[in-house]
Amino acid sequence: QIQTFVGVKGGGAGGVAPLPGNGHFFYFKCRPCFWLGLPQFLQLLVLFYSLVPQVLIFRVKKYRMKALPFKIPMPEEASVRVQEDRSSHFYDRLHFHPELQLTLIAKGYGSGLVGNQMVDFGEGDLFLLGSNLPHLFKCDESFYAHPERGVYAISLFFREESFGERFWRLPELYAIRDLLRQSTNGLSLRGAAQSRLRQGLLAMPRANAFERLWGLLDLLRMASELERIPLSNWESTHW
Repeated sequence: QIQTFVGVKGGGAGGVAPLPGNGHFFYFKCRPCFWLGLPQFLQLLVLFYSLVPQVLIFRVKKYRMKALPFKIPMPEEASVRVQEDRSSHFYDRLHFHPELQLTLIAKGYGSGLVGNQMVDFGEGDLFLLGSNLPHLFKCDESFYAHPERGVYAISLFFREESFGERFWRLPELYAIRDLLRQSTNGLSLRGAAQSRLRQGLLAMPRANAFERLWGLLDLLRMASELERIPLSNWESTHW
């Protein structure tokens, strides 16, 4: 008996194997299915790079679940806390707090996480972080290997409700109110007037409680005039 085989689709090799008697067994072996041509390879490459951001978001969400609720020790007699960080490296645990944070990196550099995005930081950088926005600033490994190098940052912590709800509705504060609204995702503040804002922050540790209160408003006014670079697409509703 003669059988005819017609190949419709596919390719590979085949052969004839003898069986007991006069019979023969025909077999066909296709090429391995993992063989790819150039078009298929390019499609897989595009798919791979489309998944990279999703993997990053997944990792950030994992970090978010481990973010520490941080309690800022606000002074009882003041509405603004001025904090100087002088150490071998910055606090490098992911955390969040209800206070807004205006920070000057005076010394040190590295990378960190703000909301759901990685950010780089260096000397002279200015950041405004919104309420309950998870963040961390991790210094470069060289600061851990040589702790004598040291880092320095100045941060102001305050709560919007400390001034009252109607206060931020004043027409004179429209620009500041818009700045605070955008800080929900974290902001990098840049521009020609950066030096004035830096000098104002460096002077805050020597100010008394009253000067810090009015100084904060003046610093926020300066910040509202700078270029605002969003650091993430985070939303406070995540918390």
